[in-house]
Amino acid sequence: MKKEYVLEPKEAFNMFRVPSNLEDLVNVLISGIMSDTKKKQDHFIKLAEVLSEDLNQYEIKYAQFKTVQILNFIRVKNGLEPMDIMETLKDA
Repeated sequence: MKKEYVLEPKEAFNMFRVPSNLEDLVNVLISGIMSDTKKKQDHFIKLAEVLSEDLNQYEIKYAQFKTVQILNFIRVKNGLEPMDIMETLKDA
């Protein structure tokens, strides 16, 4: 069985040049997406809303873009198809 590829947050932030003011939001978005229960997802959504209160729309969209970019990198490393970034962000 192939070992699942894991990317540590700091490694991902450096690799994808995530601005430091967006690191917490990106981390929460990734955690929410990867959560295995609706309760955990809801928790991370509320936390993301709090973290995004002081950000403008551009910063929020950029954090979403970086989140999808990082998740796609991990998906490809694990042999999965990447998500369509524009389609994923269209409804966000």
